[in-house]
Amino acid sequence: MITPAMVACTPERNMAYQSTEPSRMYSGMYQILSRVSTTTATVVAQPGPASR
Repeated sequence: MITPAMVACTPERNMAYQSTEPSRMYSGMYQILSRVSTTTATVVAQPGPASR
């Protein structure tokens, strides 16, 4: 689960990684995006059949 606090902390970490190793920054962002997409997909898919 990603909380707003974690999202707020990511830009600063990305800035720090960008100056040293951009590859890690991009990989981390892709991992976060993939996790968010999967979590949102499951969360959106679950309430639909349940409400029906």
